[in-house]
Amino acid sequence: MDLSGQILDTAIGLTFIFVALSLVCSFIQELIATVFSWRSEFLERGLRSMLQRTPESDDDGPDTAGEGLTDKVLTSAFIREKLSAQARKRGRRVPSYLSSRTFGLALLDTIAPPATGDQDLLARARTGLAQILPDHEHPVRRQLEVLIDDAEEDRDKFRRAVEGWYDDTMDRVSGWYKRRSQVVLVVIGILVAGFANTDTVEVTTRLWKEDAVRAAIVAQASEAVEAGDEEDLETRLEEHGSLVDGVRQLDLPIGWNEANGQPEDLDVVGGDDSTIAWLAGVLLTGLALSFGAPFWFDALGKLARLRISGRKPEPS
Repeated sequence: MDLSGQILDTAIGLTFIFVALSLVCSFIQELIATVFSWRSEFLERGLRSMLQRTPESDDDGPDTAGEGLTDKVLTSAFIREKLSAQARKRGRRVPSYLSSRTFGLALLDTIAPPATGDQDLLARARTGLAQILPDHEHPVRRQLEVLIDDAEEDRDKFRRAVEGWYDDTMDRVSGWYKRRSQVVLVVIGILVAGFANTDTVEVTTRLWKEDAVRAAIVAQASEAVEAGDEEDLETRLEEHGSLVDGVRQLDLPIGWNEANGQPEDLDVVGGDDSTIAWLAGVLLTGLALSFGAPFWFDALGKLARLRISGRKPEPS
């Protein structure tokens, strides 16, 4: 094999290893997020940042009037019906996901409950808003009154404006969630790399020097790319019983064994050069895994296509 082909196959093999381990990291992160109800937590924080703003702060501040509005919205039947029985037992007030339409209906149900006299929904909304937020200068009241005025007596236009307001807030909430997830994914990546004995430098060296190992991994990588996206690969790996077992079945140059090394070979206390190099390689692997499986699967597909297009034509 020429040098360029060897470089490309080594890159493909390393990228495939990152794909497999990234799937494990994503699974662990999703499990943690589910156990600790992160999505529900951030959704409630987002709703409170919308409805409890004060003139001194645009975020979660001490706002008893806004807190009352928030509590009324969260206890609306439109939101409560989205909660599972298990979520109610855990004391959660909001589901993991809430559509903009559901939020709009819950807000209207709060500030403009079913008519008893005035049939004009926007008029009822203005009256109900004044009762819940009597302060004319309250930023949430002012914003909703602007949306009511801008609707020009068109209830559907007002509803769409409220849904747009909610969507804008959820964009910020997504940013909060991604920042936490990214930090946690880095930590998980380093831990997985350590437990799986995946030193990027050592793995790259083995792929470069051992033709049989490199060829076997490139074959598996090509099969994974032809099969579809990373979800198809994850499903195929889980057929072995679990995602972790599936990765083990790939026979990658990782893990603790005679060929890759044993934990007792490390001298963490003494801090010899080989141990420091291993720690640096594991840290590098953890940072790489934090990019996520979709990133590495996309890179794997591009490298695989480059390998196919770069082949020399067979002699006639």
